[in-house]
Amino acid sequence: MSLFLASFILSLLLITNYRFKRSVLYPPFIFSGMWLLVLIVYQLNVVEIDKIHSRTLFIIIGGAILFSIGSASAYLIPKSKSRLEFKNKFSNKNNKKIKSIVLLFLIILMSYIIHSTFKNAAMGNDGAFLERARLAGVENITQKRDILTFFVEHISRWATYAAVLFLLDGRDRYFWIATGIAFVNSIFSTGRTELLLLVAALTGIEIMIANRSKFLLAVKMAKWPAIIFFSLYIGLIFSNKDISTLGSLEGGAAGIALYFLVTYLIGPTAALDYVVMHQPEYINAPMHTFKFLYNLGSKLNLLSYTPPPTLDTFVYIPFPTNVYTVYKFIIVDFGVTSSLVIVGIIGFLQTVLYRRAVTGERFFQYFYALTLFPLVMVIFDDHYYDLWAYISPLIFYLLYYIMIKGVKELHQKVG
Repeated sequence: MSLFLASFILSLLLITNYRFKRSVLYPPFIFSGMWLLVLIVYQLNVVEIDKIHSRTLFIIIGGAILFSIGSASAYLIPKSKSRLEFKNKFSNKNNKKIKSIVLLFLIILMSYIIHSTFKNAAMGNDGAFLERARLAGVENITQKRDILTFFVEHISRWATYAAVLFLLDGRDRYFWIATGIAFVNSIFSTGRTELLLLVAALTGIEIMIANRSKFLLAVKMAKWPAIIFFSLYIGLIFSNKDISTLGSLEGGAAGIALYFLVTYLIGPTAALDYVVMHQPEYINAPMHTFKFLYNLGSKLNLLSYTPPPTLDTFVYIPFPTNVYTVYKFIIVDFGVTSSLVIVGIIGFLQTVLYRRAVTGERFFQYFYALTLFPLVMVIFDDHYYDLWAYISPLIFYLLYYIMIKGVKELHQKVG
């Protein structure tokens, strides 16, 4: 299979998925569109990169088809049976005190994150501030952290969750403060994924509540968030990346920015191709998809398990990368055929969530907006497997409404 043929098939899938629901938020439309973008950029030959073999292209096309079938299957469930019993009994439009308490907590959390970044940066001697902090953070990620650091790492996204939830009430000052805190946390995380999570979730919510999910309306609404994200993305390249070896690239700063943008976009697919073409090398790789459960079983002495390294191994394609799209871990853990079935199941489950979100139900709008991040990231890495990424926003949502319920009952008793 050629890149052109694969791109043509993905184009047909993209059009079919859009015509089915007429929405840019429909999961298989995004899934197919992201893979089509990768293959188009691949054919532009902007950077030197290893070729993609037909076997890998078949996996990409097969995954997009099964994801689309799984999503369409979600509409075979009658509405009366697909509606999970999760009623939103509490309106938080006038819960200013609760929002203020949440924001105070998030400001304290932000202060600790900033402090940790400065502390990490102080450990390095060379490079810009964020570059030193990033390198130190990578080195420390494999070391045992104290309880406070461990706790902060696991709730570091709560400002983003608050921003998404507050946006459902409108763009008031509480929303803007939460968004500002989430933005600062994203920058001081020294990466780009937290920033993408914030932008993708807020943009998705805006499109959904404004009922502007048709293509042209959505593009018009999303263009400024996209411009802001890519501007910050490029800016972060020059503040937390070592670009000293790229001075010979044509175009100066613009050439360096283009190089990083393209390699981040298509590099993981070439790395996936390496895994697909060298599968015997990964036969003895430890389970990654369910490592949380395997770790738990190991601690309970139910099984013997050595977890995979925190950071994956690098391959050269010919530049180094250690990210392999959504497919690597499920292919290594379950095989190619099973991995495609799993992708179809993911499409089904995410579309069940999407169906509830577009009905205007607050909880499902909030949760679906946060799942746009792993959906957009399918061309880069697997973020679906991260169990904590689902537990953490659920905990935040429940704690928030428990506080609201407590205040409501207190007012009733006092009244």
